[in-house]
Amino acid sequence: MIEEARLAGAASLMASAIDGRLVPSNARALVAAHDLVIEGADNFATKFLVADAARLERRAVVHAGVVRWAGYALATGPESRPCYRCLFEDLPREQPDTCAIAGVVGPLVALVGALQAELALAILLRRPGAHGRMSHVDALRGGPIRTRPLRARADCPTCSDVASLTAIEPTHYVHTPCD
Repeated sequence: MIEEARLAGAASLMASAIDGRLVPSNARALVAAHDLVIEGADNFATKFLVADAARLERRAVVHAGVVRWAGYALATGPESRPCYRCLFEDLPREQPDTCAIAGVVGPLVALVGALQAELALAILLRRPGAHGRMSHVDALRGGPIRTRPLRARADCPTCSDVASLTAIEPTHYVHTPCD
């Protein structure tokens, strides 16, 4: 998580590592203490917890994920649209592939991490167009990195005019641990 971004002349950034778990009881406080959250969790429950806490605390998030041969990076703004729930509506109802079952390709994780770092810097440097676009790569098909704008969902519970997210409900963020 980036604590400060001061852009007087040369860019100077301060990052802080947090030794602990992000859980529903501390998510909002941890997110509120930072200007930008860089999320790379290995489970949907944590990804949604970060997204929801960041939206409630009006913080930008750079999300990323990799499974098997495919990965993505996505930046969402503190108050802009679309948000993470516009893309992934809610936690999967069925058991998603875990890292123990599906695995990940190490070099792809590095590539997606670089895309995530690029988005984080774009946000901190206040470059226009950093939010609301997703970069995706499918290494198995050997395709290029594709970046596309995302559409906001009219009925999104997090960022739409009819948003219903007002608090973190701990029972909603139950994850399946990686074996």
